[in-house]
Amino acid sequence: MLLLDAEHAALNGQRNVARVHFRQAAKFAGRCGFVPDAALINERFALFLAEMQDEDEEARFRMNAAVQLYTEWGAHRAVSNLYAKHPNMFPIPTEIRKEVRAPFE
Repeated sequence: MLLLDAEHAALNGQRNVARVHFRQAAKFAGRCGFVPDAALINERFALFLAEMQDEDEEARFRMNAAVQLYTEWGAHRAVSNLYAKHPNMFPIPTEIRKEVRAPFE
């Protein structure tokens, strides 16, 4: 129910209320061991924060938490989809970026 409350608040422009509900939902799901729910909640929270454009660090933190939880759950397709749909949430380390570019330069 907390996730629905968060989404409802977000849709109604109640950013602070939404933020509180997302945090409560993530905390509750994590403490109760609801891995799939915690993954989804962190993903939705990350997207909400990214849309606000002033919480980039926490948005990345939440998206990485979602990836870890989806991986723990075995939802590898969900992880692949997140990487494909939101590459800006997963910055490539500089040393890897150089290796990838080098053969094409």
